[in-house]
Order: sequence, then structure tokens, then C-alpha cells
Amino acid sequence: MSTSRVTGRLTLFAAATATLVTAVLPVAADAGKLDMKPPEILFIGDSHLSFGAGKVFREFFRDFEKQCAPYERWNGQARAVAMRRFGLMGVKSTSPHNWVHTKRSLKKMVCEPDPKWPVNARLYGFKHRTDGTYVQLGQDRSFPFCKPGKTALEAVFEWTKPRLLVLYFMGNTIGRWANSPRSARSDVMRLIKQIPKTTGCMFMTTSPVYLKSHNTRRVKAQTNIAAAFAKFASRCQFVPMLTPKTIAAIEGRAGYFRRHKDGRVKDPYHPGIAASRHLLRLQRAPICRAVLDAVRPDLLATVR
Repeated sequence: MSTSRVTGRLTLFAAATATLVTAVLPVAADAGKLDMKPPEILFIGDSHLSFGAGKVFREFFRDFEKQCAPYERWNGQARAVAMRRFGLMGVKSTSPHNWVHTKRSLKKMVCEPDPKWPVNARLYGFKHRTDGTYVQLGQDRSFPFCKPGKTALEAVFEWTKPRLLVLYFMGNTIGRWANSPRSARSDVMRLIKQIPKTTGCMFMTTSPVYLKSHNTRRVKAQTNIAAAFAKFASRCQFVPMLTPKTIAAIEGRAGYFRRHKDGRVKDPYHPGIAASRHLLRLQRAPICRAVLDAVRPDLLATVR
């Protein structure tokens, strides 16, 4: 083999290795110098955002004026929301209690890599990152959410004071909320205490899934978390995404889920992009109203 061919192959191998290392390892020391303005609308959720819903919600908020103008309380309100910087992160295997506790056993789901997957958060809307890219919270210096003695959510609010915080959770907390209304109340109380009064709040449960048995448990969990949020209705808007209409539209419909070659459903817990778009069409009105009610007019008065 000629020297030029060997050199060429080595060059290609080095480039591929560099790409892989950049994708997996923490951001380098100069990460803090990135031109990154924290979002004014911050959207945080679980793996449903990583597996399809994140892209769809990004599209929805990018097109918020067109989507939600029919529901605005005052002329120009939907446009003011649409002009705010938006950032979304789907953080796999996390639930609200992982974000609002200082205990390592809970906080580690946000801050420590899962041995099966070295990165946990998929990003949409951050201008210094490509939509759909993954990072590991706790290692990426652009997202300093993991500080000793603080909850991940408290650290988030040291990083940015958004006009609106949107939360989208359910899967990893079904048993906790379905089996214990007390745990649901505790999670909501901790959450509300940690959100600054200048930040509007909106909470949504995640989509129906493929299996009827799982949706039955999700509805029970949703009932308990909805009751917990009802006590804070003036502080945080709540939108139930599991309704008779949405369940009928998604449950048991294999085409909305990842499948094996023989057509069997491979992942019954994470609806894909088509299902997420259908879900938003069905729930557009309550989502629009919740966002518009959560963000007070004085918080939108100055559009930058």
C-alpha cells in the first residue's frame, strides 16, 4: 500500500475519532465563552421530548403566534410570546422529584451519566447547538445545573430567570403518583417553592402510550397530580394530556410507535413525531390558553 493511501486513511480515522470524542465527552474549558443567551421560555421534560415530542413542541413555539393568536387575551400577546428566546431539553429518565431534591440518589438522574447512555439531555431551540443534539447535564459547562447543596431546579434559576417555565413529565413517576396522592402533593409543593415569582409556570402530563394497561395507570397518576396542582392554580397552569380523545387517538395504534421489521411495536412507551403532532392538534386550545395565562402581560411588555 502506498504511503499516500496510508496517510489518507489515518487522516480519515483521526477525523472520525475527533467527531466521536466531541459528541460524547464534556464540553471543553472554553465552553463558557459560547455566545449563549439563556432562554426566556424554558421547556423541560422527560424522554418523551427526546423521542419525538421535543421537535414538535419546538415547531409549535416557533409558530406560536399563528397557533395561538385566536386564544390571546389582548392583541399582540401571542406574538410577544413567539418573539421570546426558547430552549427545550428532554432529559431522559427524570421526573420532577429528580429536579427538586438535593439527595444524590434522586439528583443523580439529572447530573450523572447513565452507564447505558453517556448523554441524557436532548436539546431544541438553543442557538449555539444544533436542534436534536445531546449533552450530559452535570458535565456540559453551558448548563451548570448540578451544584453542591442545591437542587437542579434551583441551579437552573441561577443560570436564567425565564419568563415562562414549561414542564412535561409523567413516565418515570407513574407509580409514585398513582400509588400516593401524598407524594404528588409533596412534589408539587417543592416545585412551586423553587420557582421564582417572576417566572410563569405551566405543567403538562405526557402523551398516551401504546398499551391500555399503562394508560390506565397514567390516568390515575394524572388524577393525583392534577389534584395537587389545583391548590396552586393561580401559580401554575396545568394541562392534562391524557384525555378520552387523546387516548383513543394514540393507544394501540402501532403506526405511531417505533416497530420491528415484522411490524411489532418495538417501543410502546414513546410515541413518535406523527403522534406528537396529532396530540398537539387535539390539545392546541388548552395548551395555548395555559401558556397565555401563565405569562403575565408585564412580563412580556419589553420584547427584545
